Amino acid sequence: MSKWPYFQFYPGDWQRAGSLHRCSPAARGMWIDMLCYMHDSETECSLESGGTPWTDAEIIKAVSGHPRTLRLALSELVRCGVAQRNANGAIFSGRLERDASTRRARAVSGSKGGKRKQANRVAKSHQIPEDEDDSSKQERKREPTAGAD
Repeated sequence: MSKWPYFQFYPGDWQRAGSLHRCSPAARGMWIDMLCYMHDSETECSLESGGTPWTDAEIIKAVSGHPRTLRLALSELVRCGVAQRNANGAIFSGRLERDASTRRARAVSGSKGGKRKQANRVAKSHQIPEDEDDSSKQERKREPTAGAD
C-alpha cells in the first residue's frame, strides 16, 4: 500500500473529544505530535519501528519539550484513554486505525467498481456499429489491432 502524505483531521472532532479535553494543554500538544509520528510510522496507526513498540523514553525524546512535563503528559494521555496500547505494548490511535481500515475497504471497493467499468468500456469499443455497411465491416476485420505482432 502506498503511503498517504496526509491524514484526515477534523477540527470539530478534536474540539469535542471529551477524553482529550480532560487532559492538560501539554498532553493535547503531545498527542497531536504523536499522531503525526504514528502517521509516519510503518504501521500508520501506532508508534512502532520494525515491529518493536517505541518506549516511553523514545516517545518523550521524539516530542519536543521538558522531559518531566512530557512524562506526565504521556501518563495522562494513557490514564484518560486518549492513547491506548495494543497487544505488543505500542501506543496507537483508535481513530487513525479506523480511518485506515475505512480507506483500505474503500480502495478495494473502488478497484472492483473501476475494473467492472473498464471491462464494459472495452467490450463496447470492440462492438461494430449496426449502421456500417458490409464493406466497412470487412475492412475493420482485416485491420490489425494495436499492439498485435
